[in-house]
Amino acid sequence: MTYATFNQDATCLAVASNQGYGVFNCSPFGQSYKTKESAIGQVEMLFSTSLVVLVCQGEHAAASPRKIKIVNTKRNATICELTYPTSVLKVRMNRERLIVVLEDQIYIYNISNMKLLQALKTPLNRYGIADLSSTGDASILAYPSGSPATHTLAATTKPVPSTEVTLYDCTNMAPLNVVKAHKSPLAVLKLSHDGTMLASASEKGTIVRVFAVPSGTLLHQFRRGTYPSRIFSIAFNSPSTLLALSSATSTVHIYRLKESSSTTNTEDSLELSPDSSSTSPPPHVETSQTQEPEKKKGYAASLRRKVDRAQKMLPSAVSDMWESNTRDFAWFKIPGGSSGLSIVAFPQLPNLIYVATSSGSFCHYAINMEKGGECSRVAEYTV
Repeated sequence: MTYATFNQDATCLAVASNQGYGVFNCSPFGQSYKTKESAIGQVEMLFSTSLVVLVCQGEHAAASPRKIKIVNTKRNATICELTYPTSVLKVRMNRERLIVVLEDQIYIYNISNMKLLQALKTPLNRYGIADLSSTGDASILAYPSGSPATHTLAATTKPVPSTEVTLYDCTNMAPLNVVKAHKSPLAVLKLSHDGTMLASASEKGTIVRVFAVPSGTLLHQFRRGTYPSRIFSIAFNSPSTLLALSSATSTVHIYRLKESSSTTNTEDSLELSPDSSSTSPPPHVETSQTQEPEKKKGYAASLRRKVDRAQKMLPSAVSDMWESNTRDFAWFKIPGGSSGLSIVAFPQLPNLIYVATSSGSFCHYAINMEKGGECSRVAEYTV
């Protein structure tokens, strides 16, 4: 298996390999489509329709990684093929738009007629970091921000990895905002289904942040762990009340997106997180300014200044620990250990979460919404 992905509503799982690709229904589990052909690098579905987009993976021109194929699986026919100047790193689509991500450009198409609407110049994006909302009033695109990549013989300076995110309205073809997300380079971006929230993680992988779209206001800040680890996948459930992530630690973490946390936990961390954007004022140490004597207010302000100075002098690992104590409320270990990649998704079925691994395992886990804690595995399949 070279690639695996869930469709937009997690009703299907699509997998690619060196021998072709296949599509599986998630519940009840079963293979709905399979074909053997040249190596496929990526496969993306449009919900549960027969439309799929394939990214080729081969050495000869007909199967170049610079080429995508749009296929109707019901008719077993290729609708069109498109070739790009460099390798295709990611493809995303919804019922309105299709985006194709290269290392320095993003192509935006009207999916109904495949008319090219825009070709955005981007900073160097070697891992194809980007996401597109699947539903909602507008098609929201998120991708790393910065100066567009330049290619000249004289250019020898190393590109600066992006720590900011550009939000772009693909319906009206207009930029919305730039969000200051992390201090470390971006690694993963994920939009909620309706495009009203953006989750981000850096290469460090210790903190996950959730921002409002399009304002960029920090809503939630969650801790994955103390030690750095690569985050593979982030997922929102459909009503945006839960967030899950998988990482190289082979643990899936699940967080609650409570409205109250945006007014308590987040505010507590904002002042200690100068790298994240927010329009909220910093919190105060004192609990009731109007009733405290001036002397106590002065002492509290002095203490806060000392705390701020001390925090800035701490090593980054300790500083990040200070930023947020909001941890997962539920979790589970992926079977088979930490080898290989993993992706997660929430189905429409309540209190369930799916995980698929590059080793070919596909599991359903039940979440105890009252007590949290370790999730129980209720089904396991091989793809």
